[in-house]
Amino acid sequence: FISAAQPSLHISRGAAATMGALRLTLAFLGASSAMADPAGSQDPCAGVVVRTQDGDEVGLKHRPSDARVVDFIQFFSHHELPELHLRLAEMADDVDEIHIAEGDRNFMGASKEYAWPEVSKSDPKLEKYLKKITYHPMKIDPSATGYEIQEGVLKAMDKIHGSGALIEGDLDEILSRDVLRALRSCEPEDGRGWKANVPMGNYYYNLGWTTGLWGGPPLVRNFGPPDTQHHGSFLHRSPLAVDHSTANVAQHTYIHKVPNSIVMKDKRPAGWHISWTLDGAEGIANKILNGHIEGYPDWAKPYINDADATNPEALVAFLRDDFLIHPDKWDHRIYRVKLGQHDLPMAIVEDRGSFKDLLGEGDDSSLVPAASTYLQSHVNSEDYGEGDDSSMLLVAATYVQHRMNSQDHLNGDDSSLALASAAYVQFHATSDDYGNGDEF
Repeated sequence: FISAAQPSLHISRGAAATMGALRLTLAFLGASSAMADPAGSQDPCAGVVVRTQDGDEVGLKHRPSDARVVDFIQFFSHHELPELHLRLAEMADDVDEIHIAEGDRNFMGASKEYAWPEVSKSDPKLEKYLKKITYHPMKIDPSATGYEIQEGVLKAMDKIHGSGALIEGDLDEILSRDVLRALRSCEPEDGRGWKANVPMGNYYYNLGWTTGLWGGPPLVRNFGPPDTQHHGSFLHRSPLAVDHSTANVAQHTYIHKVPNSIVMKDKRPAGWHISWTLDGAEGIANKILNGHIEGYPDWAKPYINDADATNPEALVAFLRDDFLIHPDKWDHRIYRVKLGQHDLPMAIVEDRGSFKDLLGEGDDSSLVPAASTYLQSHVNSEDYGEGDDSSMLLVAATYVQHRMNSQDHLNGDDSSLALASAAYVQFHATSDDYGNGDEF
C-alpha cells in the first residue's frame, strides 16, 4: 500500500442502418444551447436530476455539509495516459481523493510489472495530482481468469475507509464537473441517497467516432458505516445495493447496472466513455494483445500471431497505416460525429490544444501525419502508378475530405492538402475506371 499525500452535434452521412443509434444518441445528448456557467456561479443542485426507471425525475437538495467525493479507477499501462490526462483535468479538482488500483497480471492472465510507480514519476503532467492519489498494487491469484482478474483488482475498494460518495467505473469513463459538484453538495430529494449510473456517449478511438450510448456506465454510490447512510442507500451490501460478488454480476461483465441514472436537466452530457483512445497504434495493439478480456476483434485477427503475441509489429503497422486512418472501414459499429463546444468536457473547452489527439477533428493526429507521410513517400517513389493503388486512393480521398470539412484548411500551410489532392487526382485520372461510379 503506497500513499502519495449537444446542440451542435453534426453527424456525417452514413448508412440507414445507423439511424436508430443516431436517434438514440441525439435524444441523449439533447438540444441545449447554453454553456455551463463557471464553477461557483450557479447552484450545483439546480442542473442535475436522478431519473428513475419509470422516467420520473427526482430533484436534488443541498446537503447539510459537503460530502467527501472519492474516485476509484483501475490502471493497466502507460498507454492509457491520454485517457488519464483527460480524466484528471476534468475531474480531479472536484474530488477529494483518487484511488488507483493495479494488478500484477494482465487480462490474459500473464504476469506483469506494476506500471504506475514508474509512470507517476516520469510524467510531469501527473505531478500536480499526486497528493490526491492513493495507489493500491494488488496481488492477483495466479489461477484467476477473465473477469476474475478484474474482480481481484476491484478488491482494493475494501481499503477505502470512512464515508462519502464513491465513483466506481473504468478509467476511460469521464464524469462531468457538474455531476461531481452535485455529488459533493447535493443529495436526492427522496432521501434515498446516491445510487445511480451515469449515462454517457460511447466514443471509440477518439471523440470523432461513436456507437451511440454506452451500455455499461459507471456507478455512483454512497459508502461508509451504516449509521452514516440514508435508508436504502448503497453500503455494506444493503438490500438495494449492487453486490460486488460474481453472483450478482451479469455474465461476462463486472458492470453494475441499477434502475436510476444521473442526467443533466438541459440535456448536456453527464459524461463521456472514451474507449480505446490510447496513445496511437502501439497502445491499441497492447490493449488487444494484453488488456481486452473479450478476446481479439475480428478485424485484428489476421495481424496477430497467437504463437508470439509479444511481437505486435504486424498489428501495429496495420493500425497505424490503415485502421486509424479510416476505422469505420473495419469496425462497422462506429459512425462519425462532430461534437460542438457544448458537448465536450470542460477540460477540452478550456485547453483544446492539449487534447487535440482525442477530438478527431481539425489536425487529427491519427489521420494527418499518417496520410501526408504515406502520400509523400508514395508519390515520390518509382512504383507510383504501378500495381494496386487502392490503398493510396483511400488515404488520399479520406485525407482530402477530412481537411476540406475542417475549419483549419483555409489557415496556415496547406501544402499537405495540395499534395493529397494532386495525388488523388493523378491516380484517379490515370486509372481505368475514371469517369465511372461515384466521383465524390
